[in-house]
Amino acid sequence: MDSASVAWLPLAWTGTRLADFQPYVPAIDDSGAVVFQAGLAGGASGVFVARGDAVESLFPTMPEHQVSSHPDRNARGDACVYVTRQDGSSAVIGVQQGRPISYADSRHGVFAGIAPLGPVMDADGSVGFRASLADGGEAVCAWVGGEVHVLARTGEQFTAFHGLPVIRGAAAVLFRADTCDGLQGLYRATGSRMWPVFERPAAQGRLAFFPTQNASGEVVCGWASVEGDARVLRIREGCEPVDVDTGDIRFESLRGCLMGEGGELCFTGTPRGGRLGLYRVLARGVECLLEEGGLIEGARVQAFALNPVSMNARGRLAVRILLDDGRQLVAASR
Repeated sequence: MDSASVAWLPLAWTGTRLADFQPYVPAIDDSGAVVFQAGLAGGASGVFVARGDAVESLFPTMPEHQVSSHPDRNARGDACVYVTRQDGSSAVIGVQQGRPISYADSRHGVFAGIAPLGPVMDADGSVGFRASLADGGEAVCAWVGGEVHVLARTGEQFTAFHGLPVIRGAAAVLFRADTCDGLQGLYRATGSRMWPVFERPAAQGRLAFFPTQNASGEVVCGWASVEGDARVLRIREGCEPVDVDTGDIRFESLRGCLMGEGGELCFTGTPRGGRLGLYRVLARGVECLLEEGGLIEGARVQAFALNPVSMNARGRLAVRILLDDGRQLVAASR
């Protein structure tokens, strides 16, 4: 498939000013503005916002801070990102209602480090993130109303967390975890409670690392059985999972899912014998929007990246693309 057949709008290119967009994904807010991390000439980094033909700095670049994640941003302009300092400490920083804010900081005693991947933000400005704890172990956390909550940690129940947490409405955070009793699952947590949404024995296959959820509570995630059959599952609490109809295309692996609030659903996956692609779910079957090896902007796609923060409530997408001629671009669906 030639990706030129898909309406992708280039918003930013690497060049004189912006040297590198790797390895992080762009995010798109509900107004359609795209925010992304960029490395600058000389080794500094920053967070930028693209609207139409304009690219502006979102956070002032500070010599002691290195941006170390994708950013996320909601429709009212609140934003968050991870930074790492020269002294080795790390933090979630951003803007909240127009004012600079530190959401969580490893220098304050609770956390040994803020990582990996990046933070997620909902419409009310609540932030979900992963971190290493100062007293040992890994954690899924949330900043809600000025307070940081450790929602889940490795230890008695969980052995590991994977991928990106997702926060949608009522500050409920969805996360992917492995349990001490051999399960792979999706769990939802608030500051006061935690409960399983979906669980399967690890011996039966692999649950993808990047689930998504919408404000009504529907969850979508990839699952690959030990026999090599990969499926996209729609999950509602208290109901049996439903397979997404992918038509005649069968997949050998699935990476992540993205969902809007109007029923829009996309996922990244590799068809049997094929290459990694970005697929949109239709009323029946799927269509490929972007594929490794596809043609775009006069060159072949060498790699691309996006995750759940890369689709907004209206179903618009943002993606980072590396072309085989060395150029990198951040683009959005029209």
